[in-house]
Amino acid sequence: MKLQVLFTIAVLSACVLCNSLYGEEIIDYEQLQQIEKAGLRLQGFAQGNDIYRSEGTYNDGMIPIYLVLTEQVNTDDLYQEVIDFTRQQRRTHTVEKLKSFSNRTQQELRTIIEELQKEGVVSQIRYLWITNVIGLYADADVISLFDKHPDVALIEYDPLQYVLMDDFADNRITESTGRTQRRRNDNRSEVGNKSRNPSENVAHHNAPAVWEGGITGEGVVVSVIDTGVNYNHQDITDRMWEHPDFPFHGWNTFSDNNQTMDDHRHGTHCAGTVAGDGTSGINTGIAPEAQIMALKCIGATGSGQEQMYWQAVEFSVEHGADVISVSLGWRYSGNPNRSEFRRVMANCLNAGVVASIAAGNESTAGLRTPGDCPPPWFHPDQENEGGLTATVTVGATDTNDNIANFSSRGPVGWGNIEPYLDYPLNPGPGLIKPDISAVGVDVNSLVHHNNTDYRRMSGTSMAAPAIAGVIALLLHKNPNLLPEDVSRILEETSIPMSETKSNIFGAGIVDIIRAVEEASTISVHDIHYLSEDGSLPQYGDLVTVGLSLINGGLEEAEDIAVTLSSDDDYIELIDDFVVFQDIEMDSVVTIDDAFQVQIADNIPDKYEIEFLLTIVLSDDEQWQESFSMS
Repeated sequence: MKLQVLFTIAVLSACVLCNSLYGEEIIDYEQLQQIEKAGLRLQGFAQGNDIYRSEGTYNDGMIPIYLVLTEQVNTDDLYQEVIDFTRQQRRTHTVEKLKSFSNRTQQELRTIIEELQKEGVVSQIRYLWITNVIGLYADADVISLFDKHPDVALIEYDPLQYVLMDDFADNRITESTGRTQRRRNDNRSEVGNKSRNPSENVAHHNAPAVWEGGITGEGVVVSVIDTGVNYNHQDITDRMWEHPDFPFHGWNTFSDNNQTMDDHRHGTHCAGTVAGDGTSGINTGIAPEAQIMALKCIGATGSGQEQMYWQAVEFSVEHGADVISVSLGWRYSGNPNRSEFRRVMANCLNAGVVASIAAGNESTAGLRTPGDCPPPWFHPDQENEGGLTATVTVGATDTNDNIANFSSRGPVGWGNIEPYLDYPLNPGPGLIKPDISAVGVDVNSLVHHNNTDYRRMSGTSMAAPAIAGVIALLLHKNPNLLPEDVSRILEETSIPMSETKSNIFGAGIVDIIRAVEEASTISVHDIHYLSEDGSLPQYGDLVTVGLSLINGGLEEAEDIAVTLSSDDDYIELIDDFVVFQDIEMDSVVTIDDAFQVQIADNIPDKYEIEFLLTIVLSDDEQWQESFSMS
């Protein structure tokens, strides 16, 4: 069947920023002529008085597109492959599988594209594997060639779009020698040899209390996907990710080089909220000893392409980022390819990497993509089930715990988005979003234009890196936490602002102290069960339950007591208590006959039994985890 090529010009309103004002938008007539020349249908152009922008000059008048390949890895099937893996095993398996798959399925197209590149009719090629996509700039005359190729399912127009969330900046710059820097408060903390004076949002969320316990984010890599980072700022220069192949601490997918310096301001401010260590006077970072990987996918004017963002996620996953912080997004008016965004974030989950993503600053007008993607953990208040991704979506509050008037609200619908068709909305409650909230109003953090100063800004862009910092603290406490664990801990320990998870605050406002306490160093790695004859449980069987625990802490754990309980009338607990004598650091211990359970003869067909594990460490720290047997 002949594939239809659709090009969508995004409707973008002028964005007023504090230090610059976009003037009148222009139409790129050269590109329109090229598209018309190729006989391709242009959707959404010249309707009424709408103004369309194609920002910047494309390479030699070529058209920016990407090819979505016909063959794609099924993200749900891949998730089932890795669901019982450790975080590192997930990354290794997922990256190897996706790379191998794309190398094989893209082979013929790559040969064609590289020949066309020699002829000068194709340029700026990106072979992606986080989703099976090829990005490029192409002459209009050759696009029809891809349209006829059986390996290409879809050709998408991918112009530069303004994707920063209009932040609300305070022009006041806090000089490192000014009075503001000399102010101290009751949340002063001292970690190591550095005295820390936290900014208001950091103090409000009680981060200094967990620093005192030695949890600072040390060793955790947070990828900040944004406009780049001023890696010379005194408060972050010692916090930058190091790699011999990437001298500037990351990669620039906007220009396809290693120049990651921030030429806007947004990315540096976000990075400072993750890990600013207070060298110049104010501790702006929630996780002041985390490492920042700088991914620049947005240019100086705040614009980027979908494929630039996907490539930034891909780099982060491949090169060891533990957390991804994203304070950008595509409005629905820009017609983002939500299906591909969700595929990227699902494969991020499959690789064991969690992402903190800003909801958007459109208030009741809805969320942006990719903040509209499902979370890693299915909250029990979510009425209709669906798939999962790595996306923890973040709303913004002020320091009085009021929701910011700009903070985007859900719900989100996926009922008409192929191939997912889940979380239906109207009819249906849709997907509850955001997932969690943090301070995003009047947040003080780093400037990009010098190496000592600070600036106040507001937006969900400021709240998302705060949650990324909280996740870094959790992973410092327990490096083996999976994205599902992180998402569950954040939501279950949050300060609720409504009776159920809501489309305003999500599960509530983050509670760092409770979250870190919940991130125990010991966690359940696997639960398995068999009847006496080695078969799966049947009516009336005596079932042996095996339990594996993993130690993600920094020292050996001893005398871990585990109790199994259940209120179900169809089972009887025979052996319900076991002690793990010791578990070495970063290792798994399995007891295959930890518990025994008798199943009743009259249990209903396809019945599901709910169990609760209570785990107690030698220092009396305890927590509970549930599981089911069917």
